[in-house]
Amino acid sequence: MIDPDSLIPLADLPALIPQRDGRKVHVASTYRWVKRGIGGIRLRAVQVGGRRCTTKEWLSEFFAALSERSGLEQAPPPRSPARRDREHARADAALAAAGW
Repeated sequence: MIDPDSLIPLADLPALIPQRDGRKVHVASTYRWVKRGIGGIRLRAVQVGGRRCTTKEWLSEFFAALSERSGLEQAPPPRSPARRDREHARADAALAAAGW
């Protein structure tokens, strides 16, 4: 049974979600998360009096599932041009030593 006091209209979610680059998540994104999801993971919601609503618990589950799917893998730091040149030079030397 869902506690009616815990329901949050999707239109109110952007105010609850941390901002990205100083911009709030667009309200259309919250509806897209319910309808299509992200990579097959959908945000649970119910229709109440003509409004789609979710709960903080369901929002937490949605973000946790997205985090598990991505494995929270951090992208490697960007390489500087000098570092990239050194790595290319090492690779070229290794190929030359192998006879390529």
